[in-house]
Amino acid sequence: MRPVTPSGGRASEHKAVAPRSVRCYVLTGSDTRTVQNDTSGLAIRDLLVTSGHHVAGYGIVRDDPSQVARAVREQLAETGVQVVITTGGTGM
Repeated sequence: MRPVTPSGGRASEHKAVAPRSVRCYVLTGSDTRTVQNDTSGLAIRDLLVTSGHHVAGYGIVRDDPSQVARAVREQLAETGVQVVITTGGTGM
């Protein structure tokens, strides 16, 4: 494995060909959070937008592995969603 160096190497090669912006879906897994009090979901969405990415959508599902997995699969099957970012899920 070749080490990554600040002056070159794999990190700079990746950045050279990586898209500057991706379409993201933010998914919160929680039994207690709502759109009104999901501070982590809001923070992630804000950080994505200020970093130049597009938030294609946002949702909250119960803190249940099968529901989270289903929601991730559904979003990745959607055209245009390139990345699903999850937050929450402390009870899983």
